[in-house]
Amino acid sequence: MLYLVSLFIAGLLIALAALPLDQGAQIQFSVALLAFLVLLRPLIYGRLPFDNRQRFLRILFVLLALLLSIRYFCWRTFETLLFANPLSLVPGLILYGAELFAFTVLLIGAFVYIQPLNRPVLPMPKDRSRWPTVDVLVQTYDEPDSVIELTLLGALAIDYPADRIKIWLLDDGATRAKRTQPDPEKARAACERGRCLRKLCAQLGVNYLTRERNESAKAGNINHALQYL
Repeated sequence: MLYLVSLFIAGLLIALAALPLDQGAQIQFSVALLAFLVLLRPLIYGRLPFDNRQRFLRILFVLLALLLSIRYFCWRTFETLLFANPLSLVPGLILYGAELFAFTVLLIGAFVYIQPLNRPVLPMPKDRSRWPTVDVLVQTYDEPDSVIELTLLGALAIDYPADRIKIWLLDDGATRAKRTQPDPEKARAACERGRCLRKLCAQLGVNYLTRERNESAKAGNINHALQYL
């Protein structure tokens, strides 16, 4: 029944999307609809899993948001594309193609947003020694030390038994290849970076790990770390 009502509303909104409005009426309509969406959004989120009321409001929110997007795209398609001037036609079509791609992604995302997958929450064993061990991998390449420190502090604040979790800093900015590169200034900076991050990890109780060479970017960094877990 919920989805039949949603389909009816979707058809009604499509009809509204094609309704011609002058500029002033369109502005009033858009502002009113945006205000309604802002008021509607807090009602969607509550305790999980979603009940029928939340599902309906979620679908309604997506459909109303799509209404604004469809109205814009109809206007963009039928009112702004000018074919009289070949010089402006090519860049205009390129921009239109980019917007069409973004609109397609929006439509695909709407289907995911309307029907999220709600998995049941499985209870953990009362005996914490039976909880699985967790390794948190934090990758870094050229981020400032302050950003890395905040990230590590956030990882350390994870609500999980301290003896069942390990935090790893995977430093790709101070690999052996970086520390021994021909440019002396860059090599010195890489060595200093490695020294500072090792000291930071020691202070926070985090495992520091680097590798020989920067191979395969982030995926290679993770694959190298897996052998130490």
